[in-house]
Amino acid sequence: MKCSKPYFFLALLFMLCSTLPAQELTYDLSDYKARFERRPGMQLNFRSDFDGRYITNNKGSFDGDFGGFTNWFLNRNTDELISNWSITGSALLGRTQFMFLGSNRVDERDRYFLSVSLNLRQDRYQSPNQFWGYEIGFTGLESGTASSLPEQEDRTGRFGLNASLYKGTGRIEFAEDALLARWMLQDLQTAGVTSDYSAEDVQALAETITFIIGNRVFDFRRRRIYELEQLQQTLLERGVTGEESFLLFAVLNDNWAFANRATLTHGNRFAYGVQSEIRGNSLRESFFDTKTKRRFLDNTYGLFTEYTRSRIVKNNNGSNSFTARLDVNYYQEFEKFNSEDTENVSGGWQGIASLNYTRTWLPNSRTTFRWSNTLSYRRFLQSNYGIDRTGGAFFGNQFRDNFVSSLFVDYFVSYQWAFRLQAAAEAYHIPAQETGPFRERTFGFYPQIQFSTNYFFF
Repeated sequence: MKCSKPYFFLALLFMLCSTLPAQELTYDLSDYKARFERRPGMQLNFRSDFDGRYITNNKGSFDGDFGGFTNWFLNRNTDELISNWSITGSALLGRTQFMFLGSNRVDERDRYFLSVSLNLRQDRYQSPNQFWGYEIGFTGLESGTASSLPEQEDRTGRFGLNASLYKGTGRIEFAEDALLARWMLQDLQTAGVTSDYSAEDVQALAETITFIIGNRVFDFRRRRIYELEQLQQTLLERGVTGEESFLLFAVLNDNWAFANRATLTHGNRFAYGVQSEIRGNSLRESFFDTKTKRRFLDNTYGLFTEYTRSRIVKNNNGSNSFTARLDVNYYQEFEKFNSEDTENVSGGWQGIASLNYTRTWLPNSRTTFRWSNTLSYRRFLQSNYGIDRTGGAFFGNQFRDNFVSSLFVDYFVSYQWAFRLQAAAEAYHIPAQETGPFRERTFGFYPQIQFSTNYFFF
């Protein structure tokens, strides 16, 4: 019995030592709540296309365009305020030239497209779990086409203004900074810079990341030195590593330079309130000496309620998010043709119900997978709905059920530069109707695939 005591203490010491590297596993990313004063961002995306066809004794044909997209945003997330505002703009210029078969007539067409949108949303917390907020948005676009033969021209202008006022409970939190901290510490452990780390180390490093990530500016070189110094100082103060080294710098710089912009959410949020929307549309067409002009104006007023539940998955590298929303609105539609009087063409009540499920994976700091699924159900609550130009009773949208599934794959070349592959599919169903073009049950399916590259200035 006496000789068993050393073995007992050795076994106990082994168990204690074996739990040290596993202490980090007890850290739940759902416990992290990011708080930052400002987190700005600016994104640019350009595109250019050209398609030509040239034949002997023929003037030839071509189709080309050039355009760009920009987005500038500023987010805040403090104990008392969650604020998001953004400005988005795009422009596209194009020219087409082709010759009619069997003739010498050449048609040259110029086209353009301009758009701008502004959005502001704020949740103001009166207590840790109670808030009131508002959202304001504006969208405007202008597009047109001019043809040299025979003096044809058309222009379209649209605008939309929406606002909502609401109250609610709960809060959606973000934990991607804590995930980045775990990646840094795991890489440091793999490189042999540290033997182990604790959940408290993850928390401390995540708080440092949250503090400095919102201060990115155009002067990348000087800012990078300050940021890496802050990360390194946190690890030295925590005792994760005892001294500065090249491996420490390399691991921190690699993660900081190539960290992605994905979000990792958790929490619950319920809100209800009032909302309104005004949409306008102007169509102008010219054909020789004939000019026509049509104007449309749609007003919507109503109530809404929305619930969101988000959870981080067990392996701490992704999240599940579920959102349910119900809208009940009263709408009015007005139309004006040339100089005729404005006519109220329709009006009434409509109901919209929608469900969304989003799954996000972040297997590493370079790659993000996001799968989003939305099911929406829209019905007009009376039969005299008229012609809905915004998406259209004429096309059966007053009884349209939609399901949209989208898969996004983002690969981050660096913090500023990313590639995105998007594959999506939309399916819809329209029940049989007594009148109109949909007298039989109708199903539709629209697949889509898109590749883009985005550059963030900061």
